[in-house]
Amino acid sequence: MSAPDYTLVIKANKEAPGGFILHQLRLSDEAAIAVDVALDGSRDLETIETDDDLTKFQVAETDIEDVLGRLERSRKEIKEPFLNACRLIDGRVAELRTVLEAESARLKAEMSRIYGERRRKELEQKREMEDLAGKARLAALREIDEESAEKMNQLAGRALAAAATSVTSIPGLSIRIGWDAKVVDAVKVVNTNPHLVEVTPRKSAIQNMIKSLQDSGTVIDENTIPGIKLIPRNAVSVRRT
Repeated sequence: MSAPDYTLVIKANKEAPGGFILHQLRLSDEAAIAVDVALDGSRDLETIETDDDLTKFQVAETDIEDVLGRLERSRKEIKEPFLNACRLIDGRVAELRTVLEAESARLKAEMSRIYGERRRKELEQKREMEDLAGKARLAALREIDEESAEKMNQLAGRALAAAATSVTSIPGLSIRIGWDAKVVDAVKVVNTNPHLVEVTPRKSAIQNMIKSLQDSGTVIDENTIPGIKLIPRNAVSVRRT
């Protein structure tokens, strides 16, 4: 195998990763001469007027393509050891990441399970407290004695407060309650909080509707479909009838 056309100049550098730095990448003397010769052979060629001129253009272009191919092969050759080193590094790190991420996921899953159990118990207690508060309020309404009614109202207030402030916490962890969302009244959402929903046109359905309207003789314009603006395409399609 011939020597690469590129020469790497590497210098020691304590501050650089690995203790060295790529100082310079230059062409070998032989490759530099080949580039100069190829360019010198083409720069005087300006226009083609005769078949002889065409031949000169073809020769010059072939020479340049040969040099480009040579430099490309050399570039890959000199870069390959560094690419192999990068692949080894990435592969080893990927192996370690897989093991560590799997273990982290296992620990989080177990903590989530415990938290879920605690949260279910809290919700049960909350329902019990709310039920107790409701009964206390009802009892207070039935009490003729004002002092007894006030005690029942206080009991109801404490029960509701306890239900509202029931929150699980685990030291050192940030825990959030997840919520799923389901649209049950799209019109109401659009009228009150339009930023919470996204309306995406069904392109295939729209095209089918346009075709159906055209087949029925309807002249299509941008306002043909209520609530949708139709925009003519720059390109048109031509078909044989």
